[in-house]
Amino acid sequence: MLRLYDGSGHGAIGLIHLPVLANDRIAVQEQNAILQSKAEPVPYNRVNGLEVSLGPFQMRTFAIKHF
Repeated sequence: MLRLYDGSGHGAIGLIHLPVLANDRIAVQEQNAILQSKAEPVPYNRVNGLEVSLGPFQMRTFAIKHF
């Protein structure tokens, strides 16, 4: 689980890079989507990472599965 929070009140955008090997597989879902019956994965690109945007004081939680 990865939880992000914007404490500045200005919002933020950025990339999160995960240390993975060439044959590793990564699946990312936002926590709110996990609780739904038809959860949609969050796009993760092994080169560019996970692009995340936060609104002012917004909190987002991601489940990251490595297999």
